[in-house]
Amino acid sequence: MRMATIRLAFACLLFASPALADGILVYQNLKAPGSVPFFGADPSEVLEDIHIAQSGMLRGFDVVLFNHTGVTHDAIIAIYAGDPTDGPPGALLAGPYTIPVPYSASVTNFHYDVPDFPMVERDLWFSVKFDVGVCSPVETPTDPYVGVSHHLFRYRTQGGETIVGPPYDSGQIVVSLFVEPPVPLAPPSWASLRSSYR
Repeated sequence: MRMATIRLAFACLLFASPALADGILVYQNLKAPGSVPFFGADPSEVLEDIHIAQSGMLRGFDVVLFNHTGVTHDAIIAIYAGDPTDGPPGALLAGPYTIPVPYSASVTNFHYDVPDFPMVERDLWFSVKFDVGVCSPVETPTDPYVGVSHHLFRYRTQGGETIVGPPYDSGQIVVSLFVEPPVPLAPPSWASLRSSYR
């Protein structure tokens, strides 16, 4: 009985949304068996196409990061406009946000509540940038539980940009996004219409 309780608690911890997150969950991909850091020896930026379930004001995000350098380094997170066909990243919509990532022998989940609540649309590029090598986001082989990814990375280093995707790679970054949907406008009442013509 105790073992069943432990397994249930672990499942709740794995799949539950973070307690600190405001807004609604519009994209979620979780760390799963087979998840690995996506990095090289050089400083890099990894951008992933993400297509969220609902546009709105960004409230926060979760991202799993890896730092195996021995000292703390900053991850720079930014979100750019995308499109349904995964064309090049467009305008900067959110960020950049800085997350200090301590050295760890394993990957670490970070939750970040954004201070500015920028508006984000449904088609996005999520960017993780480090100024050193051996630091990276984490790639998972699973499809998102909420939202859609087309399994594309744009991997940028000093040598240029490489687009990584099927059939050579089918992973996605472990990340979740939370937004506050736009408040729907109330239908006009007869009193409001009458007052507007005074």
